[in-house]
Amino acid sequence: MDRKHNQKVILWIASVAIVIGQGTLVSASTNEQGKAKYISSSSSATLLGTNQTTEIESYESSTSIVDSSKENTRSIDTLYPSTLLFTGSDSHPQSLGSSSTNNLANPLLKTASTGSSASKSTSANTSTKAKSSSTTTKTNKTLHTLSNLKSVKLTSKSVVKLTDLNVLTQEDGKTISYTLTYQNNDSKNLMLIDYWTKVKTKGGTLYSPSLITRDKDKKSVAAGSTLDVTYLVKVGKSVNVSDLLFQIVKWDFSKPNYESSLGHFNVPASYTLSTPVNKSKSIRLGDTPVKVKVTKLEVHPVNEYNYAEVTVNLHNIGYKMLENPTAKWVLRTAGGSNYPLIAETVSTEAAPFNIQPQENKTIKLLATIPKAVKLTGAELVLVEEEGEAKTVLPLATLELPKASTTKIVATAPFKAREVDVDGQKLQTTLEGATVNQSYDKNDLSIRFHLKNTGKQTITVPKYEFVLLSGTGRSYPITTKALENVTLKPDEEKTIKLDISVSYAVAQGALKLQMNVPKDPEKKEPSFSYPAGVYILPTPSSLQNTLGLETTVKSDNGTYGVTWSSIQRLPWTDGDLLSAKLTVKNTSVKTLRLPELQGAFTVDSAKDMTSTKLIKSQAASLLGPGQSIDVYLMTKVPTSLDIAQLQISLEEKVGEESFEWLKLTNIGTVPDVPKIEKNKEFTLTTLGKKAEVKTRKTVVYPGTSTDLVYTELEVTNLENRQTELSQLSGYYQSSSGLYFKTNVKQIEYPAGPEDKSIVTMWAKIPKRVTVSDMRLIVGEGVTEDKLTSIKEEPTGYVNAASLEIAPEQLTALTKIDQVELYPYQIKTNNFDVYLSGSSNVAVEWYYTLTQDDTYDMPENEHKLVVEIADSTGRMFTKELIPTTDLKLGTNQLLSWTIDDRVFEDRRVGTYHISIYDMFQGEKYKIAGESIYYNTNRIPLELPRDK
Repeated sequence: MDRKHNQKVILWIASVAIVIGQGTLVSASTNEQGKAKYISSSSSATLLGTNQTTEIESYESSTSIVDSSKENTRSIDTLYPSTLLFTGSDSHPQSLGSSSTNNLANPLLKTASTGSSASKSTSANTSTKAKSSSTTTKTNKTLHTLSNLKSVKLTSKSVVKLTDLNVLTQEDGKTISYTLTYQNNDSKNLMLIDYWTKVKTKGGTLYSPSLITRDKDKKSVAAGSTLDVTYLVKVGKSVNVSDLLFQIVKWDFSKPNYESSLGHFNVPASYTLSTPVNKSKSIRLGDTPVKVKVTKLEVHPVNEYNYAEVTVNLHNIGYKMLENPTAKWVLRTAGGSNYPLIAETVSTEAAPFNIQPQENKTIKLLATIPKAVKLTGAELVLVEEEGEAKTVLPLATLELPKASTTKIVATAPFKAREVDVDGQKLQTTLEGATVNQSYDKNDLSIRFHLKNTGKQTITVPKYEFVLLSGTGRSYPITTKALENVTLKPDEEKTIKLDISVSYAVAQGALKLQMNVPKDPEKKEPSFSYPAGVYILPTPSSLQNTLGLETTVKSDNGTYGVTWSSIQRLPWTDGDLLSAKLTVKNTSVKTLRLPELQGAFTVDSAKDMTSTKLIKSQAASLLGPGQSIDVYLMTKVPTSLDIAQLQISLEEKVGEESFEWLKLTNIGTVPDVPKIEKNKEFTLTTLGKKAEVKTRKTVVYPGTSTDLVYTELEVTNLENRQTELSQLSGYYQSSSGLYFKTNVKQIEYPAGPEDKSIVTMWAKIPKRVTVSDMRLIVGEGVTEDKLTSIKEEPTGYVNAASLEIAPEQLTALTKIDQVELYPYQIKTNNFDVYLSGSSNVAVEWYYTLTQDDTYDMPENEHKLVVEIADSTGRMFTKELIPTTDLKLGTNQLLSWTIDDRVFEDRRVGTYHISIYDMFQGEKYKIAGESIYYNTNRIPLELPRDK
């Protein structure tokens, strides 16, 4: 067929298209020689070349035409049906080119649309010789894939395809990301430097695309492989994607403009960017290929808002782990409004969000949306900040399914609800509520329990709590109980939530809503949403009874019971909570105290099993007017806040028990009574009455710790010999630190009015100030009775806080008279005799006496004598009173020192220091410098022969 005949055929085809009006132009392309191949998908069939003829042989390398078999479009038998487009079954998604103007404060989310609405078909091609037009054939088919777009040949074997396209509309225009897949079918590397891509409109406006940052190092395609390369281009806000030609060029320096056009891609107006429901979208997060699929949209109505919850499945289809993806999610309504979505599980350093190769993970995305906003036709938009310039890279747009409306199910009282905290499980339980009526308001206290049931330590979020009334009103609860709270695995904490409401509100049906807090430090938008809703039980009404006598009548008689005191004391594995009850026989006859058992109720949690009942005496008979002290004691977590404390006594009758008495105190536990220095406090336990006061406190300085040592003076106030209470206690710093003391006291009964010494000590870190410490001391308790001699206490009661004011120690400048209580040492003479050789003799003449004012426990103090030579050499000797030092007048203690420092020494001085050493630490009592005694040096030193 000659060239003129070809031109006639092409003109005939164009004329038929104009007459029939059914031609549909999709795209036009030219071969490498610049000859017109054919025109497709416009309203006319128009020649593209200037003084060029059509080559029918080049159909295979041209871009495709729309398959017109279903559209009644006439075509020439010799033109192949186009395989350019795939017509999907869905007809409702939005088309390319629509825009809206809803702006967000965050530039990343300043998105009016993602270009998912259809572009209008405005294709009209021009040439220097011919120009024609016709109407566009309408189609009801919506396309979701680019897979059927014809590839553009790079070489005789290698091709490039347009495989992905995303659009993000912003205030300053549209950002288009498109991915070209290079397929190298040759036997050598395909160098990408030889090729480039351009974007221009059909009207001729040219745009310059750029590589995304992570693809800038992609230089070649290995033989037999494929490579995805993504480009970004900025176009005008009014430009529709269907108006654009994505050109492929090859650098050719033989051409006037140094390039040859290999072909182009043109996306039809019927193509939509939005991935249909239940379909996956393949994207790259970082450099990892991932399939994204929306599986569910749930709406949780709460008051005037809907909490939208989007469930997304991520499938890592790559060969390496996806680590901490940084993509941002946005819910975009059909009207163009944008709402940032926050992942329920946040990736942190302690709990990173990773997806292994071939692993599927489901994430939940949450947003707060006003109820007036409709979610029909909403989409999920996925974007990413790219490069140092933080350019927003559109990744995907996915249709959201029809929303299912659910209600947050309120958790019943005392039932546990698990919430997620950084991938770990936190068990939450509303354990009860109490109410205290005062004047025109009710103070409501809610006891809320937290337990870490995960495998890692978690930081508890500062949840925001709201009280919901039965009428739908909400009352925010202010609390600092969750500030800086961390829980180790299986660790628990109970907090108290306080709020004042009207009587009507307090008596109504109440719920507690716990909201995930807003994070002001987050760069992305942050909002609060419910983590749980809890039904409050009917609040219990409580009244204060501390210090008041309550009458208890029984079959035996009448008792008067007074809740005398409450104490919360430090202990090794928590705090000791104790209540002292004084039970008095107010009858006119002798009564037997019933067999009782007790229980604490802290706020609304009853502790029956671990509460111990302790009686101050074994006898149960009470004469008229006599009384007995009963203690209830239990252990509570140090972090537990106590608002209301209730004690109950139950009388055991056979296998059953009946409530004997219940008393309540509202408010914080009172502080331990404080006793000033040199003041006494009295232990009133029947049969063990005693008076206690501090005698002295000293500090033994150490290397990394100081040893604080206190002596207490205890006087027996009973009128007969008795075993004194075994004391126990803690040192307390002004900053609230506690240090358990070691205790020594006499291990035999004390006589009437006898005085004894109780020593208490503990090692305190150097960083802790000890000058203003106090000593908390009380009567020891072992299990369910007062501690006996030589027993180890498991707690203590009846405590007081003593001011100890450690003494400022100053060493004496003479060793004539020193004290190591209860011993006094008078030095008659102390000499160190030089011998002219390496041996020296030490002789100490002393008088040792003992003060027997007090009964003393076993002595653990030592006397240390330190002799320091003028050369710096030091020699020490430890001495135990009554063992190494004998009681009596003008006693002699002697020992020798052998050291080469004394060889040929005929004169000199030394310094003697005397120390009180206790538990390995010491402080200086006295010291002075003395001349060596030379009386025993021979007149002439022996010489070598």
